[in-house]
Amino acid sequence: MYPPILFFCLTPVLPIFQILERMLQLLKMRATSARVILRVVQDHMDNLGDGSQINADAEKSRLTALVQAFSCMIP
Repeated sequence: MYPPILFFCLTPVLPIFQILERMLQLLKMRATSARVILRVVQDHMDNLGDGSQINADAEKSRLTALVQAFSCMIP
């Protein structure tokens, strides 16, 4: 089963900025480093392949944008 934080992030009602802010709050509550999360996402992006598949390329683009937005929010 996925952790509740992932389900919160999938809520389409909130703008992405609010979702990322809430995610940072939840990470602080659980004493989890945001940089660890970024490393996990970066590893996932690296394992998506060379971008030869349309889905992998789209996923990399989406994750890159999220990582950049999330990185800017980390103090």
